[in-house]
Amino acid sequence: MAEGIAKKWADEHGIRALTFASAGILGIVGVPASENAIIACKEIGVDITSHRSRGTNRGLINSFDYIFGMENAHIQYCRDIAPERQSRIYLLGDFGPGANGEEVPDPLGFELEYFRRVRDKIKEHLSRILPFLENEI
Repeated sequence: MAEGIAKKWADEHGIRALTFASAGILGIVGVPASENAIIACKEIGVDITSHRSRGTNRGLINSFDYIFGMENAHIQYCRDIAPERQSRIYLLGDFGPGANGEEVPDPLGFELEYFRRVRDKIKEHLSRILPFLENEI
């Protein structure tokens, strides 16, 4: 959901210099977004139907300027496999002005309403982060 929401924001702001990609730490590859994630995103005009999962690896981490994880476990995993990038790996809820260190839970397996709450939390954090990134380019 975060990748789709970030891409839509960049498109709405005419920003072509930012690239967004998502990857998980469980090594699950090629699986589409869940039905509830697709519905929750569609409700805000974000189409993630073509999304397919991929795993995080050192090469991927090194190919981006910033890495944002949803949970502390994601941050630790990324820092463990790419220690040289530690200064560029952040918790989504712990970056930028007004950040509170909040983790964004994985909604997989929950009802649609929970996906909506997670989606809105992602939007809240990205609304703080993306303007900062825009100023970085």
